[in-house]
Amino acid sequence: MALALGLILAGCAKTPAASPPVGPSQAGTSEAVVVERAGRGTAIVSAARGDAGRWARLANTASAMIATRVAGVAPAWSGELVVEVPGSQRRFEQMVGAKPGSYGQIAAVTVAGGSDPGSPAERIVVNPVAADKLSDLGLAVLLAHEATHVATNSLDSSAPMWAVEGFADYVAYQAYPQARGVASGPLLGEIRTNGPPAGLPGEEDFTASASGLGVTYAEAWLACRYVAETSSPQQLDTIYTELDEGKSLSEAGRAAGFADSADAFETGWRKYLTRLAGR
Repeated sequence: MALALGLILAGCAKTPAASPPVGPSQAGTSEAVVVERAGRGTAIVSAARGDAGRWARLANTASAMIATRVAGVAPAWSGELVVEVPGSQRRFEQMVGAKPGSYGQIAAVTVAGGSDPGSPAERIVVNPVAADKLSDLGLAVLLAHEATHVATNSLDSSAPMWAVEGFADYVAYQAYPQARGVASGPLLGEIRTNGPPAGLPGEEDFTASASGLGVTYAEAWLACRYVAETSSPQQLDTIYTELDEGKSLSEAGRAAGFADSADAFETGWRKYLTRLAGR
């Protein structure tokens, strides 16, 4: 997702981390950690940082901010969030199974938990270098986005990445509407110059090394907002649920009574973007 400052991004790892999963009982094998809890938020933070309590409170706030907004697609979600903050970017990359230096622009990732029954099914792992550069608003949006991935169990989703990431951004920006303008600005500027995108972003457009990630995430977010604003949030929930279950966009659109085909969906979305850009 594109955040309010610096277009720092976040996402979910749809494949398991290449390094051994790090849960509350395992993090200490690599570095000393402090575990704090606040409400429904649990933070497992490098002891060198000294801010575990703050991260626990941030996690609890993220849970509260998205709870009603994800209820239509994740009614069974408990609201529990686990956030891990290692002491360095290198340790972050080890924890999410990324190559050294490849996730510098990624502020957080939602990953699968370990095989230990006591470890969380999904957890948010934060890149401390990138996250420390964010404003309070940017950090709040980041955690709301990642919390949506946890709530919707997006690691196991059959939905395309534009829907997975776009829905997470939609929820986050509904929770923090003051961040919308900066997030949409680069995409709308591009549309004013070159016209709307030819189609929805593909899976490859969301890789950490892809160029134009801020624009890609905005395209995905505004595809979801297009449904919610021109029809209703409930129809967006239906489309997301259908896609999550492996249905095609055409099938999902028809189930929601929104669009008869994928082509009709994309045509409407492109017109919506053009209107937003004032072109």
